[in-house]
Amino acid sequence: MANVFTAPNDEAQSDAGSQDSITEPGTSPYFGPTVLSSTLPSSSLDNEGEIIPSTQSDELDLCDFKVEASAHAPQCTRASNIDYSEDKSTHLPLDSLSYESLKDECQRLRQLYEDAEGRRQHLVAINMQSARKCNDLLITNQQLKKELQRARQRLRDIIRYTKTIGKGLFERGELEGMESEVVPCNQDFTTSRGLRIHQARCSVYNDPRADPMAGLYEQYAEDQAQRKRPRLDIDDDEENTMSSVAEIPVNVDVTMDDTENFVAVEDVPVEEVPMEEPAAEPFAEPSVGARSRIGRIYRKTWKLLELLPEPPAPVTLPPAPPESVATDSDATPPPTLFEEYVWNPFKTLRNSFGLDREYPSEPTHNPDDDVSLADLVDYGQSSNMPALNTSSSFELPIHPPTSLSTSIFRNASISGIMSWMWTGSMLKSLGEVDRLVTFLQSDDFCKEDIMDLNIRTETTHFDEALEAEEEEPGSSYRKDSWREVEVPIKVPYGKNASPDDIPVFNVPGLHTRKLVEVLKTAVHSAAPQHHHYTPFKQYWQRDPDSPRERVYDEMYSSDAFVAEHIKLQQKPREPDCNLERVILGLMFWSDSTHLASFGNASLWPIYLYLANQTKRDRARPNSGACHHLAYIPKASLLPDSFNDFFESLAGEAPSADVLTHCRRELMHSVWKFILDDDFIHAYEHGIVIDCPDGVQRRFYPRIFTYSADYPEKVLLATIRNLGSCPCPRCLLKKDRISDMGTKLDASRRETLARSVTDRLKDKIYHARDAIYRLGNTIKGVVVGRLLDEESLVPTENAFFRLSTFGLNIFKMLVPDFMHEFELGVWKNVFTHLIRLLVANGGTSVQYLNQRFRMVPTFGRATIRHFSDNASAMKKLAARNFEDLLQCSIPVFEGLLDEPYNTIILDLLFTLAEWHASAKLRLHTETTLQRLDLLTSELGRMLRRFSKQVCPHFDTRELPREEAARGRRKAKMSKSQSSTVPQPKDPATAKRKTFNMNTYKLHALGDYVTTIRWFGTTDSYSTQPGEREHRRGKKFYARTNKNNAIDQMTRLERRERILSQPKLASQVPKSRRKRRRGITTSKSETLLPTPPDVHHHISPSRNNHLHIPTWLDANSDDPALENFVPKLKNHLLGRILHPDWTGDENEFTEEQRYRLVIQNDRLYYHKILRVNYTTYDVRRGQDSINSRTHPDLMTLAHEEDKEHPFAYARVIGVFHADVIHNTPGGASAPTTIQFLW
Repeated sequence: MANVFTAPNDEAQSDAGSQDSITEPGTSPYFGPTVLSSTLPSSSLDNEGEIIPSTQSDELDLCDFKVEASAHAPQCTRASNIDYSEDKSTHLPLDSLSYESLKDECQRLRQLYEDAEGRRQHLVAINMQSARKCNDLLITNQQLKKELQRARQRLRDIIRYTKTIGKGLFERGELEGMESEVVPCNQDFTTSRGLRIHQARCSVYNDPRADPMAGLYEQYAEDQAQRKRPRLDIDDDEENTMSSVAEIPVNVDVTMDDTENFVAVEDVPVEEVPMEEPAAEPFAEPSVGARSRIGRIYRKTWKLLELLPEPPAPVTLPPAPPESVATDSDATPPPTLFEEYVWNPFKTLRNSFGLDREYPSEPTHNPDDDVSLADLVDYGQSSNMPALNTSSSFELPIHPPTSLSTSIFRNASISGIMSWMWTGSMLKSLGEVDRLVTFLQSDDFCKEDIMDLNIRTETTHFDEALEAEEEEPGSSYRKDSWREVEVPIKVPYGKNASPDDIPVFNVPGLHTRKLVEVLKTAVHSAAPQHHHYTPFKQYWQRDPDSPRERVYDEMYSSDAFVAEHIKLQQKPREPDCNLERVILGLMFWSDSTHLASFGNASLWPIYLYLANQTKRDRARPNSGACHHLAYIPKASLLPDSFNDFFESLAGEAPSADVLTHCRRELMHSVWKFILDDDFIHAYEHGIVIDCPDGVQRRFYPRIFTYSADYPEKVLLATIRNLGSCPCPRCLLKKDRISDMGTKLDASRRETLARSVTDRLKDKIYHARDAIYRLGNTIKGVVVGRLLDEESLVPTENAFFRLSTFGLNIFKMLVPDFMHEFELGVWKNVFTHLIRLLVANGGTSVQYLNQRFRMVPTFGRATIRHFSDNASAMKKLAARNFEDLLQCSIPVFEGLLDEPYNTIILDLLFTLAEWHASAKLRLHTETTLQRLDLLTSELGRMLRRFSKQVCPHFDTRELPREEAARGRRKAKMSKSQSSTVPQPKDPATAKRKTFNMNTYKLHALGDYVTTIRWFGTTDSYSTQPGEREHRRGKKFYARTNKNNAIDQMTRLERRERILSQPKLASQVPKSRRKRRRGITTSKSETLLPTPPDVHHHISPSRNNHLHIPTWLDANSDDPALENFVPKLKNHLLGRILHPDWTGDENEFTEEQRYRLVIQNDRLYYHKILRVNYTTYDVRRGQDSINSRTHPDLMTLAHEEDKEHPFAYARVIGVFHADVIHNTPGGASAPTTIQFLW
């Protein structure tokens, strides 16, 4: 971000007011017309010794020492009334001192000042260096500071008095010797401005002999320069004491202007003119970190601080010597079982961010070697962006493969038309038309090629051609195609049956692809720069003296991936195979979804992601990283034929327990079909695949994670839904979940972790034998004795087949951040807070809704607009609940009385902090330790809220909860075949308490261990899968709704085949909707912003403000007070010291006069885009719009210890053409961009 200068506070302004400044603009407190000048009569001293404007006017402005101002002498003698009672030294009254006595007094005080300042600084240094501050030193230091304050006050009074009584001394003959040496200038001027300009150049006026206090002024100049050096840190008491000592500035205009409302934006030349640069005025550049006159630290601007993200250092180093392994404990790999494989660290150099990698051996392929800045951009770019130095090449958006152009389609023109038809958006929007026009304008299109084109015929020919390639060797289009099969499930009907006589029902409608062929196609057709074949450990080191910290980011740099790689390398090789052995990480995702807003059309897809790809590619919908593996028949709705089949066996309709059991059987029968014998063989022996880089490698599939919501995790883990042990990862009892965050809870999670053992398999086998062979009921006593202790169900888990290769199905079911926290714990807390407000009565809920409506939007989709009735929580997604959490503290503040208000605010703060920490896209060991502490704190806050707040309120169902309960009851009563009308319950809301014994709360305790093992939560979040649902819904909308899933598989295949030439790294176009900006008379164009620039403002000059006219029309606006001086101070600082920022109050009126704003015009714009480097070393972008997104938040200045952040609101985005009119300078204007 650009450097933001906040306005000085009242204390700074009061300090400025206490300094002895000459109110006449352009004058200096110690030089110029303030000493023996004709401008002196325009001021006088008040009772406090301060200079105030005189009511009398000057007759003329002269650069002359002989001034007739005796009439003002009586008014200038008030300095003699100053009380020096605190000064223990004896002083004569100032008005009784002669010139020589005054010089001696100044010399004595100057020596006193030097001694006191030297002793004080020496003691401050001692205090800083010592671990314990001695009381005697502190007392002595305080005495010296008081002595120094008195000396400074005495010097200040002498200077005031010297300026005031200078004429009197001259008239009394005390300065006759000086008069004989200095010749008066005797030039007349009609304006004070002309006098000031002449005085700046007058040799007589600036003669040092004319100043009897020249030595004193030099001493103060040295003192002022000393204050601009870095200050020693002092304790609070000392700092407060020193702040009361008035400083004496030198050679600056001490009139304090609030100029810090402007934000620096890079200077842009208007046009390239081969002229000499204007000569800069002499300017003493302070060291960065020094403090300005008001105490603010000089800071580097973004030009020095901005660092573009960069990929890790290339892997070109030789392996580290073996002895370095033994000394580096972090580099020690997990213990190995065989001596054949040893983790030999192969380290890279640290980049500018302190990141380095440690490979087990030299990688044969490192995709990050070819990463460019464009690949590190997380925001949308347009295809017409100026070309960058990037290795990625962009294909035509609708250009199909060359092989298809010649083998399937008759020519390239038909290929392009078919690609446009079956890819892209379902709705042919303006963007889709642009894609078509781009192709029609390309050289690949010829009008004569499509004269006899029929889309329906070509589509049929396309599908038939793909089917015909099934038997052709080397073709991969048919082998991973969709097929529809039936899934057999065993049906219990309560009677004895032998294993061969158990009835089997075939459930139709499973659409699936062969998993091994999908993996081959995914690896072979992917871009070569996107697959990591060798895992690594990533470390971060702040500086050479800091310890290295492990970095947790991607799946392929996680401990789980590294451990599997080590286990694989320890295995003996396949016979006659010396190919590189690579882990192919699999990440599954599944969830059911509705395909239409009305009706019961639904889809239950299974998606596959590869852990070898970066999570950024997996998160992009258009990257092709998501592979549709299967469409499961809706398990909650078994076909109607199943009821007929069961009645033919048992003579009655199936019970609810039987239906639930058959749905579990269906889920695992589907997975048994997917995890077929070919996949099991590949899991054990690997599969050879030709990689995109032209190298053959042997890949070993390994399942790492399965992302799903809780109901589906229950199905996959084969445990009972909301049983006594509800967690799919451990055996913790439900009544102990409320201990989340305690040390005892962490110990229980480790000791009670679920695992696949022979004992577990035996329990399930005997339970199924009792059901199928002996005819026991599913929830009978026999089955309950075997399974109820661990909340198991009598279903054979399909993933148990892979347990012999080390797969733990329970550990595979990772936490789900979106469903478990945002739509789980936080939604539960927010709902109960609304219940508390309702129970509290009054207008608390109305105030809450009003406050949420008042919250402005912030950033690019960071904080969105809230609905009018936020408490109703209607149609809210996870991102909406995230916004509610981020803005909840100021909204809930004060709605309840104390002590409930404080407890709730503490809880909300802890929830927000935990949410931000757990959602980080990059973790280090330090941040994980912090997250662990936050988890303990969150558990404590929730228990405190449950015990100290909730029991004091009679909380009941909200209206929406009561209505939902009524709908559920009506649905149940409707399903019953009873003709007796059901009595209606009275319309009373049930009592609701805050429930802490939920699985979603329990899951929060697993995040730290899961991140350490699998990486950050965004790698296995359910959010990418939820986003992929849009693709399935798009396919459904293009069908005729007759046998829709079969048509959807064909649409998916067409799009997948035609989209293969697109690189997965291609950045999708921005889908940001156009919004009206500020009202302008003419439009302006802002092209896409390249990622290597810091910020971007439109160069348009269509909209401008004439400064005098604008100021006159808004004269009553307090924001425009002293606007021009503030603006010029800011612009001068930008010109004279562009690499550091000060307080921008160091410029005189003459310096501001030399800066000319061309034509008095400010050009204003709608939007400023800012590129920045994120904490996970990516390139992000944000925009500032003075109408829609005007609010900013930055880190506070270092001297601000009360609050860590600074806040600002952007009033306008401007640029101005300025000319710095200096002697010998160029007259060409320079464009300076800034925010106000």
